[in-house]
Amino acid sequence: MVISGSEMESCPDCYANIITSTDTQLIVNIRSGPNGEEISVADEGLAADIIYGGIGTYNDPFVIKNFELKDLPANGLLIRDIDSFLLIKDFTFKNLGKGNRSSMPVGIGTQYAKNVRVENCTALSGESFRLSYSENVSVKNCTGRNILFEGVKNGLIDDCTSNCILIKGLMSPFYSYKLFDPIYDFFNDTLLGQRDDDLAVSQSCIIKNCERLAEIDIFDAEDCIVENCSIEGIGLWMMNAKNVTFRNSTFGNATLSLDWSRKINFENMTFINSTISLAGSIPEDYAIVFKNSTIDGRPIYYYENQSDLEIKDLNAGYISLVNCPGAKIEGINALGIFVANSDGAIVKNSRLGWAGIHIAFSSNCAFSNNTLINQKSKDEIMQYAVCNNNTVSGNVVIKETGNLSLDLSQLIQGYQL
Repeated sequence: MVISGSEMESCPDCYANIITSTDTQLIVNIRSGPNGEEISVADEGLAADIIYGGIGTYNDPFVIKNFELKDLPANGLLIRDIDSFLLIKDFTFKNLGKGNRSSMPVGIGTQYAKNVRVENCTALSGESFRLSYSENVSVKNCTGRNILFEGVKNGLIDDCTSNCILIKGLMSPFYSYKLFDPIYDFFNDTLLGQRDDDLAVSQSCIIKNCERLAEIDIFDAEDCIVENCSIEGIGLWMMNAKNVTFRNSTFGNATLSLDWSRKINFENMTFINSTISLAGSIPEDYAIVFKNSTIDGRPIYYYENQSDLEIKDLNAGYISLVNCPGAKIEGINALGIFVANSDGAIVKNSRLGWAGIHIAFSSNCAFSNNTLINQKSKDEIMQYAVCNNNTVSGNVVIKETGNLSLDLSQLIQGYQL
């Protein structure tokens, strides 16, 4: 089924026809005027069955509801090139994509659409929602394998259940499942050929109230918010993101991979057994802000723009230093330390857990006489871009398994004797 603001056409992206409860296939193309002033249907007499009231305005949108799409050869419903306000609700999908080489059939998709709301739709067998190069769109109280926003402006994902929520923009061809298809023709992808670069970056998207997600991915997106969500098992993956805030959420057994991303803020967050990986080319790529957050029940301390800062006898989850030259950390017990753009930092006589020491754009730093828990070696620190003349001395490594602690230096010495 295709809803289009242009002249009636066959679906170019293998979206299937609607199958009704009587298994009678209908080919339905609905055309609306730019201001919602007219509506026509390819097969006369079907409008009453497809459209439930509405004139396509903000206060009185077109409504399409109560359809079951099942056992179709490809995808489900496509909304394309439409500005009128449209509400799609109470759809169910089952066994879409039969006979199609795609491993990710789409239940509802949009292309170059505005003002589309998708509500209370359920995929019973792994279908996804894919909204591409669209504006002022939302997916609420829906269940599907994946929810994908590509080149979306002013998008909302609210109270949804999904394995993965993905917000991406210009980089989308490089993070597409299509690349794993040996017969995918990148150069003849019609959607890529039509893409307007003004719409390429996803902007001002919100993910909220989504529980038990396995993964959130944010690639080439900016001015986004994630709040009141929980992630368990896989984690957060970011590439080339800017001005993204996470708040009031929980990450459990998750990896936080934050690559070439700037102005990333975590507020009122709970991290459980989660690791952080950073990559970038300028100091701002490593300036991750933490406020009122914890890791494994221990507070995360974030310090910024403080010269000659002194921290002593502190019990912490993480300690993060950003633009703190000459900082001195002594006698602390922490899971890990992050040092960014802070020349001359000193960490000594401290106990550091499995997260270890991570430094970037920091030189002439010293790490000495520390106890490192479950690290690979006493000299190991994670040095990223532009780190020079940093020294490591006098540290020891202890391996811990449950209540058992083993000092590797003593073990090696005893073995040599």
